[in-house]
Amino acid sequence: MQSTNLIEEQYTTDKSELGNLSFKDLFFKYIRFLPIFLLSLALALFGAWIYLRYATPIYRASGTIEIKNDEQSGTMGDPRFNQLALNPGTQNIQNEIEVLRSRALMERVVNALNLQIDYNAVGKIKSPDIYKQGPFLLQVFELYDSSKLFTLDVKFTNDTVFKIDNEMENFRIGELFKNTHGVFRLNKNSYSSPGKEYTISWQPTSSMISTFIGDIQVVPKPGTDILSISIETTNAQKSADLVNQLMIEYGEMTKEDKSEEAALTLTFVDTSLKSVQYEIDSIQKEKTKFQEANNLIDLQNQTQNYFTNLSDADKGANDQEVLLNVTGIIEDYLNDKQNNFKTVPSSLGLTDPTLGGKIDEYNKAQLYRASLLQSHIPETNPIVKEQNGLIEKLRTDILEAMKNIKASTVLTVNSYKQRKDLAQGQLKSLPPQIKKLNEFDAELNSKMGIYSYLMEKKISHYNFPGFYPLKLKSC
Repeated sequence: MQSTNLIEEQYTTDKSELGNLSFKDLFFKYIRFLPIFLLSLALALFGAWIYLRYATPIYRASGTIEIKNDEQSGTMGDPRFNQLALNPGTQNIQNEIEVLRSRALMERVVNALNLQIDYNAVGKIKSPDIYKQGPFLLQVFELYDSSKLFTLDVKFTNDTVFKIDNEMENFRIGELFKNTHGVFRLNKNSYSSPGKEYTISWQPTSSMISTFIGDIQVVPKPGTDILSISIETTNAQKSADLVNQLMIEYGEMTKEDKSEEAALTLTFVDTSLKSVQYEIDSIQKEKTKFQEANNLIDLQNQTQNYFTNLSDADKGANDQEVLLNVTGIIEDYLNDKQNNFKTVPSSLGLTDPTLGGKIDEYNKAQLYRASLLQSHIPETNPIVKEQNGLIEKLRTDILEAMKNIKASTVLTVNSYKQRKDLAQGQLKSLPPQIKKLNEFDAELNSKMGIYSYLMEKKISHYNFPGFYPLKLKSC
């Protein structure tokens, strides 16, 4: 207790003395510490200079890209056309972010910019990245093992002569040289760089893809269809090139995907047109033979009043039969084992929302599986197997939906046929030959309806903005 009182008394005394000191007294009291203060400040400034002088700078590049949906690009017309074009009419921003960060897209960027090759100027303390800014560029003619990382040490004896890995032999700019890694050539670059010693590093494509996918940032701007793309590297030009090339390759890949989908749809429509045309030709031949055998002429005037009601019923039945035929076409396509891993060309005008949603999911699953395989992921990989299971489930769901649509359409067709049978009761007084001709015409009208619809879709699809016919690739 006494010790505590002494401390408090001493603190009070010191405080009282400090308060009684003038500015002059304070100045002379602490001036003796000025050298320590100046030395500390000098050391701090020197440390900051050393850090800024020798730390590796990081450069950030960013860009924005607008994800246009079909309404913005002017392709929204008939909703059935969007289904034919394998386009749901809108795009999911999150899906596009995954595409921009996908291995398949980054592989295109790495190959386009030759990012497997790193260039560094050797310095006493640090070796800066001189991407595209050195006095030379490496051209690879042959690699013995592209999956193996290696480094080449390049030392110039003058502006055009250099040695590789301290070997005795000299080489010139533009001259082929060969070593344990492959066959190469240094080509003169328009940039010049101080120094005479450089390192060239080769890293496998897969390694560079993983590196840049980890570095790339894709962020949506809230409330818009705009994505912000950014990356940080140790070279400003490399950062800018990566962002720019990523956007270029994204545009090209999107264009190729849409062209491939359009080409697949057109192939599907062409095949269906040939089949329907063959059926039309067969019916017309049978009708001509029947007319010749029974000496029948144009009976339109004499039967017009009798067939008015029948025509109305036929039209309704024919419209529904078109849907039934389209349903059969899609079912046959899905049941064909050769199409197990191909996208469904279109729902060809079937407007059932459940079916449309399932087809959209099915096509996205197929395209994602194809992107996995294009990224050199083997079919035995669990991710691919899981995707196969999802595709099979969606295929089963689509077939089940088609079954329900067919059942509903059959009921509607039967309803029209009952009305048609009622109308045909009025034709009992007509000769059997006239009724036979009517059957021919009804069948022809049904097939011609399908043919006209398919032809309309083919013509409109060729006018689809941005369509470029491609040779189809197997998935």
